[in-house]
Amino acid sequence: MYDPVCASACGRTIQKFPLVCSTHGKGDHHGGGPMSTTPECRANDTSYLTTLAYCMKSKCAPSNIEAWRLEQWWWEKSTTDKSVHPVMDYEETLATVRKEPTRVPKKEDTLDFTGLITDASWKIETMAELYFEEQETLHARYGYRLRSKPYILYPFSIPGYHVRSLPWLIGNPPLVGQSIYIAIFFILNIVLTAGGYRSTQPNSWFPNRWQEIMAYVSCRTGVLAFAILPLLLLFSSRNNILLWCTNWSHSTFLLLHRWVGRAFALQVILHSIVELQLYIGMGSYKEELVKAYWAWGIVATMTTVLLVTVSVLWFRRISYEIFLILHIVLAIFCIVGSWYHVELLFYRKWGYELWLYAAIAVWAFDRILRVGRIAYTGLKQAHTTEVCPGIIRVDIPGVRWHVKPGLHAYLLFPTLSFRVWESHPFSVSPLQLRLPYQESDASSGGPNQKFGDAEKSANATVTVGQHSRKESIVGLRFYIRGATGLTSMLRPGLVLPCLVEGPYGNRSSVTILSSDRVVVIGGGIGITGLLAYLSSGHVNTKLYWGVKEKYAGLVADVEEQLGAGVEKEVRLGKRFVAEEVLNSEIEAGWKRIGVVVCGPPGLCDDVRAAVVRAGRAGKTEIELEVDAFSW
Repeated sequence: MYDPVCASACGRTIQKFPLVCSTHGKGDHHGGGPMSTTPECRANDTSYLTTLAYCMKSKCAPSNIEAWRLEQWWWEKSTTDKSVHPVMDYEETLATVRKEPTRVPKKEDTLDFTGLITDASWKIETMAELYFEEQETLHARYGYRLRSKPYILYPFSIPGYHVRSLPWLIGNPPLVGQSIYIAIFFILNIVLTAGGYRSTQPNSWFPNRWQEIMAYVSCRTGVLAFAILPLLLLFSSRNNILLWCTNWSHSTFLLLHRWVGRAFALQVILHSIVELQLYIGMGSYKEELVKAYWAWGIVATMTTVLLVTVSVLWFRRISYEIFLILHIVLAIFCIVGSWYHVELLFYRKWGYELWLYAAIAVWAFDRILRVGRIAYTGLKQAHTTEVCPGIIRVDIPGVRWHVKPGLHAYLLFPTLSFRVWESHPFSVSPLQLRLPYQESDASSGGPNQKFGDAEKSANATVTVGQHSRKESIVGLRFYIRGATGLTSMLRPGLVLPCLVEGPYGNRSSVTILSSDRVVVIGGGIGITGLLAYLSSGHVNTKLYWGVKEKYAGLVADVEEQLGAGVEKEVRLGKRFVAEEVLNSEIEAGWKRIGVVVCGPPGLCDDVRAAVVRAGRAGKTEIELEVDAFSW
């Protein structure tokens, strides 16, 4: 914009002074307004040109700016109009300055002499231009980023499938941006696995070139597998440092975890096959087969293959609880097998075990923080209420979190199942009730009044004794649809010991809430992931919520949490068409719209498709957040 800035700052500093050829603009005081200087005036004014030329020479000299760049700036920008050129070129003008100027022009001066521009005034202009250009560059980058989202970050790699599974539960394909990351990761693995081998023959270790190269490939694939392992565990962690740094969602990291796991498995399998062929070729296979390190290598390889097998989507859908137990047990055997494989073979000579230390450290860090989060919140009581058939509301008083959009927590109910380790993620909603509290006997309720009874009367007038008052109870609220496993065991009217692990989330809501308009689209129980957005205080928020008729009780229950001043459109027994919703908002003239969706997989992917189409049309900038626990 201002290249070279030394010349541009000279020009803008000098252009503040009127010239002999300047004229008065229109004004209210005797026709005299601000002085106006035309490009033609500057092009022909000797004092202006000599002052500018000397300033450029003195200020640009320390930067060693090439002469042709100064001439180019002079020819194109010195008059402030690219089509109007000065009567003399830069070098010619500079030659007319016979002696160094000493007079500094003042604010009220007409510049009819060759002036000296002080370093202070020039530096002020220089810094202003540099900082303005920096901000404009950032704006442009952000603009490119926004424009690239409908082409790179948001689109499907397979149209219509991301949260929605491919047919026959083959899996959830990544988005285009995720696919690029995965492709780069696999290409990097191929390059690192295949390149850089050199052979030297004759060799005291290997009788021929083939065995020598195979030995190198075996070592390379083993080391790469070990190097991937810490990353593999990190991507699966709830307490993921990369999640905090990148602001990617936990769902994204779990998707990448599965693909990185496949790369890890390929390296392990390749390592095992090459080792097998190498020892068969060397004639020592039978000798190695009976050794302990070989047996533990088989354990690590087989558990890796089983890990990939049981992690397919159809198995996770059959029983997530069984999958999770198998996943953890097999992962432990894989790490233990890997440890003993290198320990019994190398006895910690070459540092291979350091990769395993890193992997164990990542796992331990996550587990310690999980326990710490639970311990910080402490043991609480969960109160269950049926709001409609199939949906249980769980209220947990006494948990004081700053609830913001995008937060979720894991709930553990130690007395509900023998699987005390079992926990599930749920969207967090704030709970704030005004419950009756008594210091003496009262005419309504008693000192042992139950939470559930008080809640039912929270919006009613309660008459209590002379010393009664209202007490605020804050906490967390969850809406849970009974499915399989732990959630199927929840019954209304229970008071259960509960452990809360959290809060977890990211900062994606910041970009959504900075939009001119926030459009919140929900389907069924998906409203739970949207309540915090609706109560965020954004002045232009609208909810589109389609819900089955049998869940009418849920609509009534969440009504008070929808936020004051929020526009609401709720349909019982009918879904919204995502494209129609988005088109109506765009036609309203909003410049930037933040779209949040939470609901069934089909709804989430339909909204994504509509956002991609609208974003590519280019009329409106659209930010998208899909809050779907498709883990």
